Amino acid sequence: MIPDNQLLMKGKAVFGEHCYAAGDAVRIGEGTSSVLRGKQTAIEILMDLGARVSYDDYLVVSKEYIDSQQHPVRILETPCLPETERMHKRGFVQMDCLYGFACNPCSFACPHGAITKSSTSTVPHVDYDKCIGCVECVYQCPGLAIFGYDLRKDNLFLPIEYEVKEKEVVYLVNNYGERLGEGIVEKVLHKPNKTNIARVKALTVKSQSEPVAVIYHELGLYTFYPSTQTLQIGGEEIELSFRESELLRLLCESGTLPVDTKDILLQLWGNDSFYNTRSLHVFITKLRHKLEKDPRIKILNVRGIGYKLVGGRL
Repeated sequence: MIPDNQLLMKGKAVFGEHCYAAGDAVRIGEGTSSVLRGKQTAIEILMDLGARVSYDDYLVVSKEYIDSQQHPVRILETPCLPETERMHKRGFVQMDCLYGFACNPCSFACPHGAITKSSTSTVPHVDYDKCIGCVECVYQCPGLAIFGYDLRKDNLFLPIEYEVKEKEVVYLVNNYGERLGEGIVEKVLHKPNKTNIARVKALTVKSQSEPVAVIYHELGLYTFYPSTQTLQIGGEEIELSFRESELLRLLCESGTLPVDTKDILLQLWGNDSFYNTRSLHVFITKLRHKLEKDPRIKILNVRGIGYKLVGGRL
């Protein structure tokens, strides 16, 4: 897989600054976000050509694009799975697609007609009488939200967008970053222009009754849980938006070093335009407000570089 914005950066290097991109060429995402980003890019092209366009329309589309990534409509609380008896008969897939998006490549990918979607605003449905666990849908999902299982062989089929080595031991975690066990990468499955899949054999898996390790950051009086997008302080839980949580995670993981503004924009917004820079300033202000109950914690502007989280780190 190609990292966010790399195609656009390469295009600008080859064709010059007047090169534009939308959809997965900017950032891998669901159909709704891709369409809205396309509209945003079209207006940017018109403005660069000197055409008269409504900047208010641009702001409206840009807000819809951001909201499509931050505030999708949740349809399911937990993924649907087959009955226990069916799980052990043959392979199957789990759709971790819990939100309604205009996205359905999985239904086209399934050669057995096991995946259907009744509308663009709902989630895919899997008919486990038809599904054989061929994992064709795992290759096709742009959101990396489908996983394959073969419990008879203790195998998992996981979509990957980074380089992994065969025979490498990896942690197995759930959706909340809680460590459930360990596995070994048996083989990396490749298809041209598709998501790669790691076939992982589970070595150890903790029972549900055993304690699990939760990924968190202690920030003075606060505890930050990236997996649930929450801050906790003195029994109070403060919810963060997706972008607030990802921004705070980047600052925490950077340690004592500042995070470059451009890196933040490319990772979380897809490009470093003037509008997105202003949007970043707004999110920094929101985070500062949510962290103000511990005066030791500050998000500092590092002139000419970006932002740095200081104070109260344990």
